[in-house]
Amino acid sequence: DSSSAGPGALEIRTSKDELFAFLCLEQCLDSRSFSVVTQCDCRIAIHGNFSRGALNVTDEWGHLLAKSEDGGGDFRCLCAGPETDAGLLVVALLGIDVLAADADGASHAVKAAHLAKAKAAREAMTVRMEVQALHAGRVQRHKDA
Repeated sequence: DSSSAGPGALEIRTSKDELFAFLCLEQCLDSRSFSVVTQCDCRIAIHGNFSRGALNVTDEWGHLLAKSEDGGGDFRCLCAGPETDAGLLVVALLGIDVLAADADGASHAVKAAHLAKAKAAREAMTVRMEVQALHAGRVQRHKDA
C-alpha cells in the first residue's frame, strides 16, 4: 500500500502487519533507482539495469551488499553478502516488479513469462504442422502405391 509512502512507493510490512520499511522509486535524471528505507532510517539503494535484472544493492555508505545477475528474463540470481537480509532484498525485488509495471499493469517478469509461453505455443504449433505434413505425405505415398 503506497498511501503512507506517497506515489511511487510501497510499504514493506512484517508478518504481524507492522510497517518495516518503504520501497521507493527514485528518479535520477535519465536513470531510475529504488531505495528501501526502514523505520530506523537505514537506507538501501538498488540500482542497475532493471530490464535485464543486473542490479547492485548498496548501503547508505555505498558498500556493496548484494548483486543480481542477468538471468535472461526467466530468473534472477541474487548474490547477497554476509549479514545481509536476503529476505528483505527478495521482497524489494518483487516490489520493484510491481512499481516498474507498465500502464497496462504487466511487469517485465510477467511479460517475459507471457512471451515464453507464446514462443512455446508457436513451436508446438510448428511441430504439429510438420507432423501433419509428414503424415499427409505418407498417406499420399500409400495411395500412390
